[in-house]
Amino acid sequence: EGEGPSASEGEGEEEEEDRAENEGDVRVINQVPAFVGVSPLLAEELEERIRTGGPLPAPVADMISTEVRAVGKHAELKDRRSGDADTLPNVLFVLLGGTGSTPNAYTEILISINTETDIDVLGLSYVWAPFAVSKLNEACGDPTFSDGDFVEQCHDHHHMTILHGGNSSLFSLPREYSVISRLTEALQLLGWSDFLTTDPNSGQVIPFFKKIILGGHSQGTGHATYAAFLNEYYRAVLISGPQNCCGKLFVDREFKTPVSNISALFHAQEDLNGIISDNLLRIGLRKPSDWPDDFNEDLKNFDTAVVSTSEDPDDACTQAQRPEHASTAANVCTPKDNSTNRPVYDEEGLWPWVVTGRVVIQNTDDS
Repeated sequence: EGEGPSASEGEGEEEEEDRAENEGDVRVINQVPAFVGVSPLLAEELEERIRTGGPLPAPVADMISTEVRAVGKHAELKDRRSGDADTLPNVLFVLLGGTGSTPNAYTEILISINTETDIDVLGLSYVWAPFAVSKLNEACGDPTFSDGDFVEQCHDHHHMTILHGGNSSLFSLPREYSVISRLTEALQLLGWSDFLTTDPNSGQVIPFFKKIILGGHSQGTGHATYAAFLNEYYRAVLISGPQNCCGKLFVDREFKTPVSNISALFHAQEDLNGIISDNLLRIGLRKPSDWPDDFNEDLKNFDTAVVSTSEDPDDACTQAQRPEHASTAANVCTPKDNSTNRPVYDEEGLWPWVVTGRVVIQNTDDS
């Protein structure tokens, strides 16, 4: 914007060269550039309108707007990485799905987080245990009839095996197929070096836990919860879990991830809601805020860490064995808005709030 200094006849080219040298990257260009990818007729029209100051044709104006938005988005990301913007820092949301799932089952929540918060997301394909968490609880035993320490260690070894590889009494997994190894490899292949670091003890490249929001659904929540117990993550997001039971468990110990950075979402009518709620209280999270009745009021006070929803699963969820349990995150079961067919938890800002701990969408009806 603005005009370059004029040059009288006889001074022109020489002064222009001196000015370019003295000002480094600042150059005064008095020539209309060639337009790439447009017809000669449109190029002529553009040149004329630029000379006369006339409005640009709509398609070109739209193209410029798109470019400006892209520049703005890049600048925002740069600010976030440098810590200069009042936005989320440069963090990554990683989601571990439930038993038998693939990341494709969770694209709605992943897209919601990426779109509404503009942070990177990764649905990680990992080796889940080939049995439901209820079977884990049965196999580890009830402390009423079994040794309490054995029950606790059984759950510990199970999650350590999934996360880091090894052998437990229930499941064996080579290290290279563990969650942490697969996450490291995925980040390397994607070139997302911002979320990798070097372990000072082993010298190996590992995920940069403090830059990662680790979330899980169903079985994946148990593993995410144990990971948050072992290491300090930026945040931990527990959806419909953990479902571990019974007796003294890792949820009773002090977590490396601060409890203030842990949030949760579950369905009030899912079959194991009592176990889930009890585990969350034992971790140190407050009583759940009912969705949507108490949620908006609690949200205004930034006092919501745990959300219990009663929203009906989507009609398409008729074949699911545990529809309410699946409806908190899985595509096919998440409740949809009748007019837009978009997930209710996306439109109302519930998912972004639970994942980031920040209000990214305000309900205008409730100011």
